[in-house]
Amino acid sequence: MRVFRRGVARVRTVPRPLAALLAVATIQVVAWALLLPPFQGPDEDAHFAYVQQLAETGNLPDASGGNGRNVSSEQERAMAWVKLRSLRGIPGDRPAWSEADERRWRRIEASLSGDASADGLGPNAVGQNPPLYYALEAIPYKLAPGGSFLNRFYVTRLASALFYLAIVAVTWLIAAELFRPLWARTLTTAVVALHPKLAMLGGTINPDILLVLAWTAFIYAGLRIVRRGPSLRRLAGAATATAAAFLTHGRGLPILGALAVLLVIAYVRWRPPGRQALLGAGICAGVVGLGLLAVVALSSGGTGGGAYGGEVSRLGGRGFNVREFLSYVWQFYLPRPESLQESIGPPDYGIREVYFQSFYGDLAWLEIQYPAFAIDLLEIATILLLVGLYTIAIRRLDAVRRSWPVISFLALTAIVLIASLHVSSYRDMLVNPADPLFTGRYLFPLLAILAIAVTTLVMALPRRLAPLAAGVVVAGGVVLQLSALGMTLVRFYA
Repeated sequence: MRVFRRGVARVRTVPRPLAALLAVATIQVVAWALLLPPFQGPDEDAHFAYVQQLAETGNLPDASGGNGRNVSSEQERAMAWVKLRSLRGIPGDRPAWSEADERRWRRIEASLSGDASADGLGPNAVGQNPPLYYALEAIPYKLAPGGSFLNRFYVTRLASALFYLAIVAVTWLIAAELFRPLWARTLTTAVVALHPKLAMLGGTINPDILLVLAWTAFIYAGLRIVRRGPSLRRLAGAATATAAAFLTHGRGLPILGALAVLLVIAYVRWRPPGRQALLGAGICAGVVGLGLLAVVALSSGGTGGGAYGGEVSRLGGRGFNVREFLSYVWQFYLPRPESLQESIGPPDYGIREVYFQSFYGDLAWLEIQYPAFAIDLLEIATILLLVGLYTIAIRRLDAVRRSWPVISFLALTAIVLIASLHVSSYRDMLVNPADPLFTGRYLFPLLAILAIAVTTLVMALPRRLAPLAAGVVVAGGVVLQLSALGMTLVRFYA
């Protein structure tokens, strides 16, 4: 009874704006989980197959070998019955949800053998991923009531939504670390909570949502370190978030560079005594080292090249050319001057397609898109944001200098991730120039930094304009979210 009372007391201490945002976020992510047909999220069929294989057998699926079955026979029959595979890229097709289809599926499911859910040994393209996310998802999979395939699938989806809600909560903590006004904290959190594609990702089975949580937690821990000092507890928190990131996905490895940046800034800012500095560095090295040992163990486990087999396999193309890489990055963001040759990769794939179209849109299996005018408006809003931040920096140079640890940490963290994504994309294109493997959701770890930037600009506006601007931002997020859900409803059920 005493524990229950403590729990109730803690719930009552949650700020009302945060409680409201969490309620809205819960409605959004549950709507996405139920509205989007099974396996219509990015690579969701492969991710669920990984969860199922791990939950049913305790073994990881093979990335390149196995029994020739990339998903279990149970999953394969379900996807064929509901016409889930044929939905992709065919706008006129719809899932099979009639009562007759349901009765037929029950007969099919009853006829499956006992090992039909455990024979998806591979090859599974995501079998190279580390198992942290999948191991966590295996728990709700095993606890799903009823035992039917669809029950297990939807319980696993809804459990993944908890990571999305945690991202919203941690964003509030980040905002509370930086901004005193309650409305500013609310605005920062709303920018993240109302992001349509992040909510969609939270409503599917995909390790990217845990990766975003790990980066967001790292940003929170890093801000506390640079603002309050590198205590052992804070350093352990940053190191734990770092380890969680690269144990979730190969794209989590760049966080090691962000951690190195954080430690340098913390040392320059606080100048801790030698013994304390060594102890803090030792804690970070210990936690990160344990994570790296786990990576080495997975990489030598003999299952499809290990946790980062895909990262290594992409080196099979021609060698890395620094001049070609820099030319590619220039042409990604800026027009090509006559002195540069055509960039490697698709000529029509650059900043607009990654930072706007696929960052906000390309929903479901990358097939549901916002109209061009909406992308234009988002692009204009981002340009205004950058111009506004530059103006603030020039006009308030003294404040920028005083806040250099925070600004440096946030800016360099963003640069580390973006630079690593470009390096990875370039290496991919050395093997297959037609596929850069760089999409907007890879930037989601930086959503909290984007929200901080938006709030900083709004707070710098005159008092009469700031509430109006905040309202426009929140209203824009609501419109984007409802539009995304509406387009998905029409696509699959109209």
